[in-house]
Amino acid sequence: IVGVATCVWMAITYGLAAQGVLQDFQSIPPKPALLLGATLLLVAVLAVSPMGARLARLPLTWLVALQGFRLPVELLIHRATQEGVAPEILSWSGRNFDVVTALIALPVAFAIHRGLAPRALAFAFNLIGLALLANVVTTAVFAMPTRFQLLQTEPPNVWIAHPPFVWLPCVLVASALLGHLLV
Repeated sequence: IVGVATCVWMAITYGLAAQGVLQDFQSIPPKPALLLGATLLLVAVLAVSPMGARLARLPLTWLVALQGFRLPVELLIHRATQEGVAPEILSWSGRNFDVVTALIALPVAFAIHRGLAPRALAFAFNLIGLALLANVVTTAVFAMPTRFQLLQTEPPNVWIAHPPFVWLPCVLVASALLGHLLV
């Protein structure tokens, strides 16, 4: 069910981006911020739902290791900044230190799995990862060219309003957040 729902969500968000609906950063609320808010709300609802409860019963090591998927995402973001598609502030060259979560996810999961570290390490890792995710999402929102923009960037942070980059906040950030909430 989660897989089908994810595919439907990906199709909807891709369609909105392809039609240009998300390129309206001046509306109140801005369309991309509205979609991000809806995404985060859906993730929170899923996390506390019966399906979320089933997912939370996955082995703790799996839930921690899942966060390793963020490494290719961080590499993509870094490349996008080098290509001039995304603002540098959103990469590890700027204010995004989320790569730390990605780099330590597998070693932490392995240590917990082997009994080399207490379960408390998983929860500390989870809090750090959640804080780093919140940091980059907050930075991204404040760098959007909206009426509420606090961070001026070049290029402006509009790339997430275009396909396939819309999946960064709507699927990848959502997946990372869900993983943290399940722990």
